[in-house]
Amino acid sequence: MLPSPASSPQQVLYERTNCINTPVQQRLNFCLPTPPADKRHDSTRTEQSRKRKLSLFSDDGRHNTGAQRDADSDVEMEDARYLLQTRRRNPLQRVTRSVMSIPGRKREDPSTRAILQSFVSSNRSDVYKCQSIDDSAYLTTPCALRVDAKRGGTPTMAVGTEQGTIEILKTTRRKDWDPELPRTTLQAHGSSIFDVKWNSDDTLLATCGGDHSTRITCVARETVVYSLRGHTRTVKCAAWDPSNGNLLSTGGRDGQICLWDLRVAGTKDKEDTTILSPVISIPGAHEDSLSIGKRRSKKTPTPRSITSLLYPEVGTYGLISSCSFDGIVKHWDLRQPSKGRKSTKTKPPTNLYSSEIDPTTLGESSRARGIVRLELGTGPTFGLVFGLGVDSKVHVYDAMTLNPLPIIYSHQNMQTNSFHAGLSLSPCGRWLATGSEAGPSSTQGSAFLFDVGTTTTRASRVHLQEGVQLTSQQGEVGAIDWAEDALASCADDGTVRVWRPDIDIYRECMEKPEDRRISYATPSERRCTYDVIRSEIFRRKRIKPVGMANYSSFAVVGAGYVELPMIRALLRHKVSVLILSHSPRHDLPEGVSTVQVNYTDIASINHALREHRVEVVISTLDAAESLSPQNWIAEASKGAGVKLFLPSEFSMPTVGATVNFLAIKDKSTSNTPASFTSVEDVAGFTAYVLTNFHPVQLEYITFRIQGQSASLTEVASLLGMGIEHVEEMPSHGFSLAQPIQEYMETGGGSTGWNPGEGREGEEKAGSSNQLWESHRWKSVREVLQK
Repeated sequence: MLPSPASSPQQVLYERTNCINTPVQQRLNFCLPTPPADKRHDSTRTEQSRKRKLSLFSDDGRHNTGAQRDADSDVEMEDARYLLQTRRRNPLQRVTRSVMSIPGRKREDPSTRAILQSFVSSNRSDVYKCQSIDDSAYLTTPCALRVDAKRGGTPTMAVGTEQGTIEILKTTRRKDWDPELPRTTLQAHGSSIFDVKWNSDDTLLATCGGDHSTRITCVARETVVYSLRGHTRTVKCAAWDPSNGNLLSTGGRDGQICLWDLRVAGTKDKEDTTILSPVISIPGAHEDSLSIGKRRSKKTPTPRSITSLLYPEVGTYGLISSCSFDGIVKHWDLRQPSKGRKSTKTKPPTNLYSSEIDPTTLGESSRARGIVRLELGTGPTFGLVFGLGVDSKVHVYDAMTLNPLPIIYSHQNMQTNSFHAGLSLSPCGRWLATGSEAGPSSTQGSAFLFDVGTTTTRASRVHLQEGVQLTSQQGEVGAIDWAEDALASCADDGTVRVWRPDIDIYRECMEKPEDRRISYATPSERRCTYDVIRSEIFRRKRIKPVGMANYSSFAVVGAGYVELPMIRALLRHKVSVLILSHSPRHDLPEGVSTVQVNYTDIASINHALREHRVEVVISTLDAAESLSPQNWIAEASKGAGVKLFLPSEFSMPTVGATVNFLAIKDKSTSNTPASFTSVEDVAGFTAYVLTNFHPVQLEYITFRIQGQSASLTEVASLLGMGIEHVEEMPSHGFSLAQPIQEYMETGGGSTGWNPGEGREGEEKAGSSNQLWESHRWKSVREVLQK
C-alpha cells in the first residue's frame, strides 16, 4: 500500500483486516491516492456530494464514463463515505454491528424444536424387554444404558440391570413384523449395575456395580477380563480416558475417585479374571476442606458420593467431577510430579479450580442440591458442561472455569429428585435429553428433550424452557443415551424404548390419532399411555366392533379353571382352536386339536404354533400350575410370529403393581367391595372381543369387566355363612388364600384398582362391559345357585 504524502494531514491508510471496527478508508479502493488539499472532505459539502452523485448518471439511466467520471473521482469517494454513515444509522445494521463486534459472539441458529417434536417410537419394534434371570419374575429393571457406534456402524446398546446382567442389543431399525435381532446376555455383577461405558473402540465395556467393584468385559469373548477393586461402597460412575484406552477413572458412594491403569500387573482369581488396585486415589474428593483436619465426632457423617466424571477436551491430564451434596464441580490435575528419593507415597491429584458459585442455591430455595450427571458439550456447545441437578434443572457451566452460566433448562413436568435420572448430549452437540420420575398424579415417567445448540448466544436466565416431553413408559425413566439417529431410554417397567425422528409418521399420528397413535408413541404434554388412549376410544365409542372374525386361529395353553369355558366360547364363534398341554387330555370338547408339549421347551412350542399357523395364544395357567412357564410360552409365541398373546390375568389387576401379595400393610374387616365375574362371562367376553374387534384395538390393552361388585361379607350372607376372624387362614392346599384375601381387603380385588397408585383408577370397574352389547352379566347369586 502506498503511504500518504508527508505534506498531507490525512491519516495513513490502514491495512485490510477482517474486523468491522476499521477506518472508513479500508472499504475504499486501496489504490486510490490521498486526495489533494482542495478536494478534501468538508462536512458542509455533504448535501452537495449527494447532488453530484446524481449527476454521475445520465437521464436515460446509463452510467457516465470517460473524463466526467475521472473528474468526479473524489466525489465517488466522499459519497461512499456518506453511504456508509447512513447505513450505520439503519436500526437493523446497528443491531448486527453490535452483535458482531462482541468477541466470541455468533449469529443465533434457528431452533430445531420441530425436529425434536417428530421423535416417535414403535410400540412393536422399538421396545426391548430386559429378561429376568430369576424364575419368579419375568422382567428386571434396567439401571444403566450406553449406545456405541454413534457415528456410523451398527448401533449396539449395552443395558445394565438390577440383577447384575448386561444385555447387548442390536437396535437397527426394523419393520414391526420383523423379529428382534439376537441379543447377548452377560453376568458381570452379583448386584445392580449403576453405570455402563464403552471404551473408544467399542471392544471393552466398563460396568459399575453395587458389589463395590468395576468390571471390564470383553464383548467379543463374552468374559470379564478385569475386576477393579478399590471402593468401599457402591461404584456410581466411570469414565474412559479419551487419550489412552488403558486408563479410566471411577467414583463411588464412599466419596472417593479412583484412577486405574489396565497395563498394571494384578492377581488372578478362580475365573482367570485379573484383579487390579487403583494407581491413584482421591479420598473425600468433594469433602469440605475445613473439616478434613478436624477431630471426628462420634457420629460419622455420610460421605459425599461422586455422581459423575468427565475428561475435558479443553486441556489434557484433567478430570472433572460432581457430587451428591451440592452443585460445585471440580477440576483435578492428574499429572504426578516425579517422586523424591525418600518419598514412597503417591500424592493425590491437585484440585486446580472449582465452581465459585453453587447454581443450585440461586433459585427459590437456598438449600444446596446435588448433581446427578454431567455431560461435556461438543460442536455448537463446545466449551460448556451441562449438569443435571436434583433440583429438576439442567445447569450450564463454563468448561474453562467451571463457573455456572446464567442459563437453566427445565420443564414444568420434569422431576429429578433421585440420583437415577440420566443426562445425555446428542453426537451433534445440539440436543440434550434427560430422564425424569413419575409425577404425583401419574405412574409414568418421561424423557425431556431440549435444543441447546444456541446456548452460547443466550444472555439471560431461562426458566421452564419449552422442551419436548416423551411419555410412554411406566415408572421412572432413568438412564438415557443418544445414538447417531436415535434416542434410547430405560424405565422401571423393565423396558428400553428407542425413539427416532420420523416426520411422516408423526404427521400421520397427528392427522389420524385413533389409527396411528395406537402403534406409535409420540411426544406429548399430557398423560398418554396407549392402553389408556385405547380405553378412552372404546369408552367414547369412537371405534365400533367390526363384526367379523379378524383372528381365526387360536391356541389355548394350560388347564386352569378358565380353560374349558374359554374353549367352548371360542368354538361358538367357529374358529380354529389348538390346545397345548403338558399331559394327555380326554376332557376336551370335539372340534379342537391337541398337541402335547413341555412348557419350558421353547423350540417344541414354537414348532407347534408355526405348524398350525396360530395367530392368538391364550394362557389359562393358574397359580396351582405355576405361572413361570408363561414367560417361555410368550417367547415361543413371539418367535413363531404369533400376532397376539393373552397372559393369564383374568381376575385382579396387576398392571403397575410393584409389590407382591405378601407386602400388604393395611387390613380391613371383609367389607371392602371386590369385583366378581363368572368364569363363563370372562371366557365369553374374551372370545367376543377377539373375534369382533380389529387387531389394532386389542394390542397393549386391559379390559376391566365386572359381573357384580360385592364384599366378602355380602358373599358370605348369600351362602348363608357367618364371618369368623382368625389369626391365620387354613390353606386347604392353597397357600395363597390368605394373602389374596388380604390383598382384596385393601381394595385390590376391584378390576378398577390401580396397583401402581394404590387406589381406584380413572377406568372404573366394569367400564368395558358396554363393549359386549346386549349381554346380561351374571350376578353372584345366579352363579351360586347353579
